[in-house]
Amino acid sequence: MRLRGVLLCLDDEPAGVAGIAQWPQHRRVVDRAVARDGEHAVEHGGEKTPVAPERYQAARVWAEAQIGKNYDAKFLWDDDNLYCSELVWKIYQHAGIELCQPRRFSDYHLDDPKVKKVIEERYGAVEKLPKDEKVVAPSDLAGSPLLVEIPRDGS
Repeated sequence: MRLRGVLLCLDDEPAGVAGIAQWPQHRRVVDRAVARDGEHAVEHGGEKTPVAPERYQAARVWAEAQIGKNYDAKFLWDDDNLYCSELVWKIYQHAGIELCQPRRFSDYHLDDPKVKKVIEERYGAVEKLPKDEKVVAPSDLAGSPLLVEIPRDGS
């Protein structure tokens, strides 16, 4: 899977997946950048002060450079490959907004058999998981005080 864009809502209307190069030219990173994990939908809705133009441009330039990169199934905190929550977090970070504190794998409940199975599939063994690796989960973004939940039906 390759990164092609970000799911956006503009002016309270879903805009679908927009290529990062197609983002509207305005002084906010995006009117609403939405991340979905099947359970949550979050939007950047509480930012009253526009992002400074140079911060917006920095975020946009960085985001555009990510187009075409592979999905990071190992959730490593580098820019070689990216996973969805990392992409959203880093775009906002480049605009000077920290949505939440990154955590470490060791901060999550890793004992669940389903989680262990996925870890073994991706790392070969639970012991090979880099437990000190930075990570941002969809639930971390959903818990950000800078984001608000959007009902799935759009109301």
